[in-house]
Amino acid sequence: MYDDVKYRKESIGYRVVIPTSAIEVLNSENHNLAFSLHAAVSTICGDCRRHELDNAKLIFLPMINDGHWTVFCFNFNHKRIDILDSLGDDRNEKALKALKDRVVGRFLDVVDVMYPKKFTDVRKWKCFPASVQKQVLTNDCGFLAMKHIQFWDGKSFVKKICPKDGTKYWAEVLYYLPFHPLNEAKLPAAIEPYNPKIRKISNTRSV
Repeated sequence: MYDDVKYRKESIGYRVVIPTSAIEVLNSENHNLAFSLHAAVSTICGDCRRHELDNAKLIFLPMINDGHWTVFCFNFNHKRIDILDSLGDDRNEKALKALKDRVVGRFLDVVDVMYPKKFTDVRKWKCFPASVQKQVLTNDCGFLAMKHIQFWDGKSFVKKICPKDGTKYWAEVLYYLPFHPLNEAKLPAAIEPYNPKIRKISNTRSV
């Protein structure tokens, strides 16, 4: 969300990414913990209150379950839940539905506390498999999930994502993170010349 605010200002309030800290409490079973609505409300209120979830058009929930990253996107323009999953046609539909039902239900319980009777009930929305390409390496899913969130505009990907470039995406992220403004660690002077120039991401909205 920091990058959207700084480099993608036209998307502020339009698209919201739920932090992974909130996702952890929504899918607590992945950490062998019992679900607590109180903990979920406290965490999501603290992390997401300023984002006005009740007015967003795209809400992304990046979710890890059994070591695999999937992204659920609440698409309010088309009244559906977009599934951004790098397993393509090999995804386990039964497990994915169980995960979606569990997490979406809990998320709605939380936002109902935050925005009483104001948030759309998306439980009955149909799911749309937005990403059908399959990852090449088994551990590319997290990096592809980041690309899915970055480039999905609710109708299509504004930039092509190539699963065969998974290793390249790893390198991009590992190159980017040390120089990110939110990184408070002091970096060696020797690597400063490699500081990347951040470019604004075009976000042409589709409806």
